Amino acid sequence: MSFHHKKFVCIDQEDMRINGDYSTSKARLMNFQLVKCHGHDYCKSDEEIKAYLRNKFVVMLSNQIRFESRNVGGESVVKESNLDWIPVNEQ
Repeated sequence: MSFHHKKFVCIDQEDMRINGDYSTSKARLMNFQLVKCHGHDYCKSDEEIKAYLRNKFVVMLSNQIRFESRNVGGESVVKESNLDWIPVNEQ
């Protein structure tokens, strides 16, 4: 089995949290903006940046609680975590 976790580019964990209900129409759209550097020898061209972002994904983990009507008592409340793989659009 192959693991890809070492290929992930992660941001600081303190910046990775969204609190509140992001399922509402006001908060349904998430926008990530990368700021391109200028004037340094390590800065990449637009073509290199687009090539890097091609076939990349943002992985979003969300927790939810749902009600399962077929169960009774405490078992009717089901806590779940969902992983969503969102393709990056390199516009």
